[in-house]
Amino acid sequence: MLRRLFLAALFAAPLAGCLSSPVSETSQPVEYVGRWVEVLLGGDGDGFELFADGVAASIGQSELTYTRWRAKPGTLFLTTIDDAGKSVEVGYSAKVSDVTRLHLSQNDKDDWPRIFRMVD
Repeated sequence: MLRRLFLAALFAAPLAGCLSSPVSETSQPVEYVGRWVEVLLGGDGDGFELFADGVAASIGQSELTYTRWRAKPGTLFLTTIDDAGKSVEVGYSAKVSDVTRLHLSQNDKDDWPRIFRMVD
């Protein structure tokens, strides 16, 4: 009996690595990960890049430095550095449509959302 139990444990051990591990607390929703630039009438505007580990970077914006991001269902939080050098987190209502469009609005402050498109 003990031998069977040992053999069962021996064969089950490699299979334990195949089980999915829980998502780490630092990973972010994959639909937001990528390079996003604002869609404007005259062409593309400035934007940001969101990395899977929660790091953010500005695209074409020397005056605005994105450092971090996080998300909850329907909300995207972007952290920037203000003029005084302090981190400021701003929450936006967020909706990803057709995987290449990101609609952001600041709750009731915007009449319409800012639209960003994913770029390579």
